[in-house]
Amino acid sequence: MKGEKIDAAARKAKGLAQAAERAHTEAAKKADAAEASARQAKVKAKQAKKEAKAANKTARLAREEADEAQKAFAKAAARLAKADVKLAKARKKAAPQQATAEKEAAAKKEAAPKKEAASKKPAARASAAPRRKKVARKTRPMSVVAKKPEPVAETAVPEDSFVLGELGTELH
Repeated sequence: MKGEKIDAAARKAKGLAQAAERAHTEAAKKADAAEASARQAKVKAKQAKKEAKAANKTARLAREEADEAQKAFAKAAARLAKADVKLAKARKKAAPQQATAEKEAAAKKEAAPKKEAASKKPAARASAAPRRKKVARKTRPMSVVAKKPEPVAETAVPEDSFVLGELGTELH
């Protein structure tokens, strides 16, 4: 009986050892899986950190560019306001000059038709003397031909004249 008890106790111990070994292998597999999962989570966290850092950098650069654009817009707005002031002054200054130029042009238009009407000659009379044939010109001596004619003086145009109508349309 003692041998049977010992055999039964050995079988029981062997079964318990096998169960403990199975539990240990299962626990080791679970630990390896947890380790791999932790490693993957760590890699994903690191990647997320890199992406967040890149996103912050991009956002910072975008903010800097937006600030630069706002500064450039403010400068351009100031330049535009300054140009508008200059344009308003120029228009105000040119208004009387332009009005006088328009009056002169209107006066010329009124005067021009009167001259044309007066310059028209009546039709040639039948009793008028017939015209003479033109005689060929004589050749000139070389000393006269070599002289250059004096240049014709250009019409006097004031240098300060300013027409705003054309300039104003280009600015806007």
